[in-house]
Amino acid sequence: MGAPRKGKLSTGAIVGIAVAVVAVGFVAVSIVAAIAIPSLVRARAAADESAAIVTLRTINDAEVQFRSRNGRYGSFDELVRQGLLDSTWSHGMVRNRYEIRQVRVSTDGFEFSAEPFGGRAPVSGSRSFNVTEDGVIRSSDTADPPTGKSGDPVRGR
Repeated sequence: MGAPRKGKLSTGAIVGIAVAVVAVGFVAVSIVAAIAIPSLVRARAAADESAAIVTLRTINDAEVQFRSRNGRYGSFDELVRQGLLDSTWSHGMVRNRYEIRQVRVSTDGFEFSAEPFGGRAPVSGSRSFNVTEDGVIRSSDTADPPTGKSGDPVRGR
């Protein structure tokens, strides 16, 4: 056997270079993930909160229609029976990681809430919401929804 030929790499050198390339690629992917994942989590939470607000607006709109027909406000069951909400709507339903609850319904008022719900997945949004007969959706910066008219009004419609 003679000396290695000029310009040829040994098998060990090739393996070493391959390992270095894989390590550099792994580091690059890790850095991108460390930057992107928190942004994706924040975007998901914002989307879930927006969906909870839309859900409460839908309930409010159904209540307004129910009252114009019946002279009073209705429960989830009554809103479904009159076709103002479809049959998937009920107390305690979970939509977009928010649990929707019927807090109170009476002749002259109502209150529904949307609270972050994790179930098997981590809780998404950090705010909770409610809507009352005045049609204003209010928020709380905690997992507990505002009660009555105590929360901060959510802007926009």
